[in-house]
Amino acid sequence: QFLYAVAGTMGVRTPGQVWLVPPSRALWLPAGTEHVVHAHGDVHMRTLYLDATSAARLPARCAALDVTPLLRELIVRLTTPVDPAETEDTRNLAARLAVAEIGQLPACALALPLPQSADLAAWCEGWLREIGGVPGGALSAAPTSMSPRTLYRRFQQETGISFVRWRQQACLLEAVRRL
Repeated sequence: QFLYAVAGTMGVRTPGQVWLVPPSRALWLPAGTEHVVHAHGDVHMRTLYLDATSAARLPARCAALDVTPLLRELIVRLTTPVDPAETEDTRNLAARLAVAEIGQLPACALALPLPQSADLAAWCEGWLREIGGVPGGALSAAPTSMSPRTLYRRFQQETGISFVRWRQQACLLEAVRRL
């Protein structure tokens, strides 16, 4: 599944990740990927579903991708009602071109990894809900009675990035969403 918002911004949650998908980007979701899409504001979403042969050329994992102007127009054309004057060959050619274009898109850093453990994941969810507030107080406190050192070590182990980097990325994604 290839998710693209012509207008508006989507937030997409997959197991272990939070993705931000603004209009100039799209999200590739390989077959079988559980996900939930949240619309931020007035979203006009388009989705392309690819067959297994076409999807085999694309990344094996979820990826946020930059969308080219050509691909944007192909997505719009492929998701509008079929023009009776358009031949099946023309539509198939547009679909093949879209898949080729998707396969060459550069990835962009619009993902936020989530911890695997229940206590850290729940704390991160709360932090993400309150991200518009001033960092400090309850937001900066560890989710349990763990020490800051333990928090930083566990964050690195479970997300692959430091807590400070995670918090910066969360704030950056929220700022992009608001823009």
